[in-house]
Amino acid sequence: MNRFLLPILLLATACSAERPPLETGRLNIVLGSPETRAAASTEAEKRIWNAQFLLFDRRGTLCCWHKTVFPEGTAAYSTELTVPTGQVDIWVIANLTEDLRGIPDFNTLSTKKFLLTDNALVSGADGGLVMAGSAGNILVRESGTTSCFIAVKRLVARVHVGSIHNALPAGRTIASPTLQLSNIAADRTLGSGSMPSRWCNKLLDRGSDLAAQAPLTGGNIAPGADWNCDARLYAYPNPITADHMGGSVFTPRKTRLVFSCMLGDIRCYYPLTLDRLEENKSYRVDLTLQRPGSADPDIPVESGTFRFTVVPEDWNAPISYEEKL
Repeated sequence: MNRFLLPILLLATACSAERPPLETGRLNIVLGSPETRAAASTEAEKRIWNAQFLLFDRRGTLCCWHKTVFPEGTAAYSTELTVPTGQVDIWVIANLTEDLRGIPDFNTLSTKKFLLTDNALVSGADGGLVMAGSAGNILVRESGTTSCFIAVKRLVARVHVGSIHNALPAGRTIASPTLQLSNIAADRTLGSGSMPSRWCNKLLDRGSDLAAQAPLTGGNIAPGADWNCDARLYAYPNPITADHMGGSVFTPRKTRLVFSCMLGDIRCYYPLTLDRLEENKSYRVDLTLQRPGSADPDIPVESGTFRFTVVPEDWNAPISYEEKL
């Protein structure tokens, strides 16, 4: 191959403009991955497997796209690109399998729906959680290298169930325990507060628009004993403010954590409404069962049926308060 042709071909793979720009500069982008100090995090929850870089010019038109794959053990997530000179806005989408090079402009990216199943830890595939971050008004010059830092954050919220304690009277054993989320917001845009158009685990057992995360099951819980389940369940933020409960037909409503079990030959449900799930936040939940639960997974139990604590934690830094509901 002609040695003078190779740089042009490489530039064409990185930038999606129809014609190679007349002037280019070097851009070094360093990513800040969401490290966890407040809430124990698995390696898969904080690792960046790959990142797609989308650069938009002052008109909001995509002028460059690039994807970098980071091998296991990468110490610093960074990439250096040859890009058109001028002022650009940069968006980074990490750990997304879908190829975004066909996005024509920022408006298309900002209205795109990201699915809950895009997150490998939800779908059961190899990989982690989809993350996003941005930097605006970055000026790329023809001479030298422009550097910028972009912190990415997870698009999901995490519900981290630590333990279930059996405090039922008369020495009753909890059999066939199951944990899962219901009424899960299953798609979202990059902006916060977007209304979901897809839902998973509607009323727990009335169907899903997408494949839901598999429920966690455990063994019997003896009287006075604990199930240290250490469960990690994921959902997109749910903006619903007016809740609905029960019914045979699903209407959008708040997300719930549902613990269910067999007490004798009766299945009981303990639904816990999660009012303020936010992206990139972890919620530690611990439950103590005191009386038999509800016959309906979407209808709250009577007061005194179970105790619980919900402790919101920032997945990036400690939060200074504890909330008990």
